[in-house]
Amino acid sequence: MNNLFQTFDSIFSDSFPFGFVENRGGFPKVNVLTSEEGDESVQIIEMALAGYKKENLTVEQYGFYLTVKGKRNIVSEKNKFSVKEISNRDFVYTISLNTNSEVKEVSFVDGILSIKLKSKNNKTKNLLEIK
Repeated sequence: MNNLFQTFDSIFSDSFPFGFVENRGGFPKVNVLTSEEGDESVQIIEMALAGYKKENLTVEQYGFYLTVKGKRNIVSEKNKFSVKEISNRDFVYTISLNTNSEVKEVSFVDGILSIKLKSKNNKTKNLLEIK
């Protein structure tokens, strides 16, 4: 029975690069996709951050946690909006990574923050020297 749980754990931890997401208020909107680069599988987290500047974004990894923070300079709202759907606020977005994931690259292009995660290959056998 214990072997069955280990098998399920392995399937899910290999398939999903992260555990929980702490995101209050549904912002920012996020896509998660899997891509093949050569012989390795890469997961990509994309965040829609229109209006944010690269200088006002931080991406930090602490242990198995990946945190994205954004600061937005709030413009005085002298104008009255008929429709206001573009967010104008600070945010914190935290993702729990599994033990086999590591950040490969972070980029910010055209209002999309992309975080590439690769799986560490822990399935290779290494002969270790006994000292």
